Formats: sequence, C-alpha cells, structure tokens
Amino acid sequence: MSNDELEKVMIGLDKFPVVRVSDTLKRALDSMTSFGLGFACIVNEDGILEGVLTDGDLRRILLTRQNPLPALLVTDAIQFSGRSPKTIGSGASIQDCIDSMKKNHIADLPVISNQNKLIGVVHFHDLI
Repeated sequence: MSNDELEKVMIGLDKFPVVRVSDTLKRALDSMTSFGLGFACIVNEDGILEGVLTDGDLRRILLTRQNPLPALLVTDAIQFSGRSPKTIGSGASIQDCIDSMKKNHIADLPVISNQNKLIGVVHFHDLI
C-alpha cells in the first residue's frame, strides 16, 4: 500500500475525542464516553498533541490517587495523561502503523503532521 492509503483509513479529528490541555478530567471522560472510545487526545491551542489519556490511565488514577473523585474530575486531564504518546507521521505507510502498534501494544495511534499537529488517529482494526 502507498503512503496515501494512510489517509484513507485515518479517523478525522471530528470522529474521536480531542480535548484541550486546559480541559478537566470530567470533560475528557465526557468526550471519551460520547465517542465510545477508550482514549482522548489532548492538544494545545495550536493543535499540537501534548498527551493521550487512556482507560488504563483512568484505572491507575482511581487505584493510586487518594483525592476524592470530585477533586479529580475538576483537575486538568493533561495531568493524568501519557505525556510522550506514540505517534506516526502522516507520510507513514500502513505497514509502519501496524508495526508500531504491535511493537507498542496499542490499538490507536495518533497521526501528526510535519508540524506535529494532530490530524487524526488510526485504529488497529481498521488496518487489518
């Protein structure tokens, strides 16, 4: 498959949870729930990917934090997210995506532009 095939399987920004760095954990959870997905991408005001919050992050928060749940929900989601998310460039091949997902044991891979802006996400099941 050619590199332009990635754009055909990539999910656009309006089809998965994307929240801002200043958004609360509750806002991120609401977005994840409304899209029915187990992750949310967190971007800054320029659209640069700053982190990814996953269902696994949420489980770890609940198991390790001693804060009351209402306090957690009003905290910025970025504080609980992975701050060095695995990504793939928009020029990558489908095989590059598959290899990265298998290597890193992830099902969703954010796609970034040459300027590091989030432009979409690739879901593993859409590739096979």
